[in-house]
Amino acid sequence: MIPLPLWAFFVIPLALVWVASSLRQMWRYRHVPGYWGMPLVGNLLDVQNKSWHGLHAEGVARFGPVFKLWVGADPHIVVGSAEGVRQVLSRAPHRYEFPSPLAGDDREMMRDGLLFARDATLHKALRTVWAPAFHPNSLAAYHGTMLSAADRLCEVLSLVADSGKSVEIWRLMGKLTMSVIGTCSFGIDLDSFQEELALAGRLPPPAAPGTSLGQSVVTAFWVMLDNTRPEKVGTWATLFMLVPQVFKEAVRTMARVIPDSHMFAMSGSLAALRNVVYKLMAAERQRGAAEGEGAKQQAAAGPDRAAGLQPGSFLKHLLTAEDKTFGSLSDKEIMANVFTFLGAGAETTANQIAFAIYLIATNPEAEAQLLKEVDSFGRGRTPTFSDLPSLPYLEAVFSEACRLMPAAPLLFRQLEEDLTVAGTNITLPKGTKLEVSLYSVMRDPAVWKEPLQFRPERFLPDQPEWNNTNPAGHVPFGGGPRMCIGYKFAINEAKLTLLRLYQRFTFELEAGQVPLKTQTGLTQGPASGIHIKVKTRPPA
Repeated sequence: MIPLPLWAFFVIPLALVWVASSLRQMWRYRHVPGYWGMPLVGNLLDVQNKSWHGLHAEGVARFGPVFKLWVGADPHIVVGSAEGVRQVLSRAPHRYEFPSPLAGDDREMMRDGLLFARDATLHKALRTVWAPAFHPNSLAAYHGTMLSAADRLCEVLSLVADSGKSVEIWRLMGKLTMSVIGTCSFGIDLDSFQEELALAGRLPPPAAPGTSLGQSVVTAFWVMLDNTRPEKVGTWATLFMLVPQVFKEAVRTMARVIPDSHMFAMSGSLAALRNVVYKLMAAERQRGAAEGEGAKQQAAAGPDRAAGLQPGSFLKHLLTAEDKTFGSLSDKEIMANVFTFLGAGAETTANQIAFAIYLIATNPEAEAQLLKEVDSFGRGRTPTFSDLPSLPYLEAVFSEACRLMPAAPLLFRQLEEDLTVAGTNITLPKGTKLEVSLYSVMRDPAVWKEPLQFRPERFLPDQPEWNNTNPAGHVPFGGGPRMCIGYKFAINEAKLTLLRLYQRFTFELEAGQVPLKTQTGLTQGPASGIHIKVKTRPPA
């Protein structure tokens, strides 16, 4: 008998558990068409080559509106029809935990905020807490902040207009949206565009990275987001996705004890964000104590829901908010929800505005129609909050950009009960992990005419295509009880920014960017940015 090396006594049982788990899952979902994937990695190589949304589109074409793919040993069921998406978003409000080996405070930041809250009851309570931030009066109060940020972006673009030099508009949009979120949530200046304006002598040199609260937030947040991009995912994060559920906690422990460069960067950036937010929380509490008993009584009474919130008061609101089921938020829960506001409010909106500019630049007819509406509004007119609904083509442009190139191409859910997917005879068991393919349904030829064409007019109020379209065919902000609570905030910010830009400029793409290569991490974004040349519009 040949003696086995010591390591074999560990590896062989692990391999047997892995194989048994995979075979069990294969049998459980044998009735669902789709990919089988490769041993160990499943379809992750396909995801790397085609992106999540690209693999979804291919899978719907090959297998139909419900199919399976494999994330390592873990089966995910993709739903890509309008009927199925509508059903899942309304009837499956639970989501599974974000697949990451982060642990401790880092894990709680990803798990306990509104966006990633797994439990539907907790999510509902958090929506109640968040609601005053998106009251119509709050949205009106944010208008000045959004306008100021858009005008500062225009000032930056004027520095390179007509010079023949290109700029990367996606990065600049990220600075704009971070500036808006920083002021609306914390009441602090995130120093957006200070670097660009300082180089032109318009502002004094910016503080060194990390020496101001604003710089600390910006630096930490973009490091964190950069490390969610597919090419930056490290060894432990990859292994965490590959292994069966029974091994995930072991991987999480090893990643904490022996972190790789990705884990170092993620944990460091999240720790820096916590440090800044805890400083802001301490300052807010100190300010509240100084305001005396009257402020305490007002805080105990909770926000005036008829009045909404003023810019800069979101953090203060979280510190005093209470839910009748869960009570007041702990400091860690406040931290998680501030992190959510930053992530959901900055990255997705920046991507979506940048995609809109890209699509306008590649469609001269749509650009001409947009400029006509802008000119009718007035090139030199400063828009008020009440002006925004009076720009139907501008809103149609943004809606069509959201349809064709959604910043959030998929959503994740987990079934709490068996579900027969609408329009099919496929029944999925309780516990099934779902990927809701918003990207596929918003390009579905059964829902849209010429779905791959950029046609903003389809969203105009008098167009029969939009009036007759299944509502679940346009879901860039999700739907059901977990629909994005800040969607009106994002739409207002996008419309105002686009209006201010096209009052002054048009944009020409650098060669070689059509079609635009995108990738999906936390969101869908440009793989290498969007590089444009800025043209000043001639006098009217």
